[in-house]
Amino acid sequence: MKGGSVEPVQAEKKLKVSKSTGYSSIRVKKETRRKILQELSRVNKKNYGKKVRVAALIEHILNKLTETDIQLLQEGSLSNGDKFQRNYEKFVAQYGAIPKDEYLGLILRASQETLLQENVATTPSMSVRG
Repeated sequence: MKGGSVEPVQAEKKLKVSKSTGYSSIRVKKETRRKILQELSRVNKKNYGKKVRVAALIEHILNKLTETDIQLLQEGSLSNGDKFQRNYEKFVAQYGAIPKDEYLGLILRASQETLLQENVATTPSMSVRG
């Protein structure tokens, strides 16, 4: 060291060498995990062969997924507000634009009429005997 200058010492960073396993984790509810492991246990009740892995079970189930299943899952994920918005947009496309509040009024009137009709249909008629 000449002239009193100090050279900065760079610490060598340890590189983390990750082994590429091809696996990744996903978060599921505990009940879902329990059901998957229960089914996997049923699948693995056999006398011969390797154990079936969770990934193979899930992949097999995913391959069986139909368009109907997808539509049911999508419909099940909609809130009442989402359904209202979807129906409102269909109404506007078919009949023209009206305020949402007016559309809500139409729905409520139709609903009340249906309830009244059901109530009249289920109410026993009263007959007067003389």
